Amino acid sequence: MQNLAKSAPIFLFTVLTVLISWPPLILYAAGQSGLTSVSIPFLVLVLYVQFGPSLAGLILILLRSGWRGVMDLMKSLVRVRFSGGMHVFILLLYPALILVAALILSIRGEAMTLVPDFSPAGVITTFAVTTLLGLIFGGLSEEIGWRGFLQPQLEARMPWPVAAMLVGVVWSLWHLDPDAVTRLFTDGPAAFWQDWSSIMVRRLAETVPFAVLMAWVWRKTGFSLFAMLVMHSASNAALSSLPGVWEGRPDLFGYLIYGQLAVLAILVLFAGPRRKRPVEPA
Repeated sequence: MQNLAKSAPIFLFTVLTVLISWPPLILYAAGQSGLTSVSIPFLVLVLYVQFGPSLAGLILILLRSGWRGVMDLMKSLVRVRFSGGMHVFILLLYPALILVAALILSIRGEAMTLVPDFSPAGVITTFAVTTLLGLIFGGLSEEIGWRGFLQPQLEARMPWPVAAMLVGVVWSLWHLDPDAVTRLFTDGPAAFWQDWSSIMVRRLAETVPFAVLMAWVWRKTGFSLFAMLVMHSASNAALSSLPGVWEGRPDLFGYLIYGQLAVLAILVLFAGPRRKRPVEPA
């Protein structure tokens, strides 16, 4: 496997990520459909499956670079010294995008009514706690793979924005929806394809520009994986907690995509990353 890790690292990383994450998810879906009597608790499933990218990345780094590579990775995970403005950007980008999207909906005449028990302190607390938990579950569980391994491997072979878009594609495809797989077992391939394709179009539209944004931040922070953990976690926390402050939980998806693209265009045009990562394709 070590030879394959050196000759085809991107291929092997993708295969390992899928092999770690998908089998228990498929087994869970089979149990939900009644196809098998094996029952995997959903919480156990979630806690294990999401670590697929980071486990695969860690295995590849160890195979290719040994413990020295792992130590370099650990240094990146604790690299917290970068500009205060970048800390703010990483933490508050998605909350700001959500608020702007809500403002646009309101201007367009949508009824954006706050829930009766709305509390600014409660929203801030929920966002903060969810972000802290997400540093492990969502951040650490994936970022060793996406930005710790796959992004630099692809960057050694192509321009960084293209590499980031490809990371976004792999990242999206890796997210296999258990409900869609359950429909595969209960209603057949056509039903699965209908569910999976609609989910994937939405996920690609959201994840690919976000992957480019994350790559931009990764480069501007001196390739800090700590920055990636925080940005990944804060975006998940914002998406899960903030839209719920309005009644009916409005669908802000389209505006968030446009917002990401607008921010990305501004950053790339006026504040493109100047740092160059040492080439390490071998």
